[in-house]
Amino acid sequence: MKKTLQKFLTLTLTAGMLVLGAAPVAQAADPAPVKLQGLRGGTPIEQDNAPGAFKQERDHRPADRDYVQQPPLIPHTITGYQITKNMNKCMDCHSFAKAGASGATKVSVTHFKTREGQELDNISPRRYFCTQCHVPQTDAKPLVESSFQRARGLQESTGDKDMAEQKTGLFARLMALVKTRKFMMLSGAFAAGIIFWGGFNTALEYTNREAFCISCHEMKDNVYEEYRNTIHYQNRTGVRATCPDCHVPKEWVPKMIRKIQASNEVLHKILGTIDTPEKFEAKRHQLASNEWARMKRTDSHECRNCHNFAFMDYAEQNQRSSNTHQQAFNEGKTCIDCHKGIAHRLPQVEQNIGAPKETPAKLPQ
Repeated sequence: MKKTLQKFLTLTLTAGMLVLGAAPVAQAADPAPVKLQGLRGGTPIEQDNAPGAFKQERDHRPADRDYVQQPPLIPHTITGYQITKNMNKCMDCHSFAKAGASGATKVSVTHFKTREGQELDNISPRRYFCTQCHVPQTDAKPLVESSFQRARGLQESTGDKDMAEQKTGLFARLMALVKTRKFMMLSGAFAAGIIFWGGFNTALEYTNREAFCISCHEMKDNVYEEYRNTIHYQNRTGVRATCPDCHVPKEWVPKMIRKIQASNEVLHKILGTIDTPEKFEAKRHQLASNEWARMKRTDSHECRNCHNFAFMDYAEQNQRSSNTHQQAFNEGKTCIDCHKGIAHRLPQVEQNIGAPKETPAKLPQ
């Protein structure tokens, strides 16, 4: 009986499994493909991504290390540096022989060891190419987020110690800069500029003296003798207006323009255009007209260095002067409009001021 029951159960389970196996089975839908993107983005493998924009720091204090064996970052730009088998620009400052003069950090003694620990008398080939480990400090942001924390022992290097190191590093960099060839050249150029400017300004002021003006006999024997009989030469207050006070602007740019114009006067000195009293008299009207026109253009600027409408006390002037000055001020006139011949004899031409000339010269057409 027991055997019969076991056979029956076996047949029943077998039949059930056959029925289930024959029934159609619904297949699960394929999941959507997961799109993974690496740091390259969508750039094909055979192409290179364009470098991202970043600012390379220049001549900064070296950044603190984040872990003990971290290679130090380069605290300056290395644009244009060459590191080849025959040339290593870094060693111009960081080698043992040059670090003292440059103020740079000496290359580590570990860089003189081979992989087997053997010490060499020069940089080991495996440590020769500096930028394999050392890179310039930049403001580049991390490509991926990181929860990395600095080693605790290195975190203790902040505060006063960092400040002291920063000051020491700044002094070392300044001393290193002083010893460079570029600094010497700039200092030499600066000193030469000061010497040149001092010499130039001295020569400029030398030509602005009355003694220089009358060193030519054309001036001394003609207009200077006339000037000595005027109030600008001698008066009760002892205040004199010399040649440059009236004929050379005090401001630097107008002064330089006037000095350049004076080169034409040097030319005529050489040519002897007015080297005799007769030649001078023949040119007197032309010379006076040129100066009157210049003073008219500048609103009698040199006169106003001493005389100014705005500061005149008309109550202290006689009635004629007071009325004339106020009228001239209101009409926008300038000093030279009325005061021609104040320091030098007028040419024989009619000026429409004072008494009419008996035999005025005819103006050139």
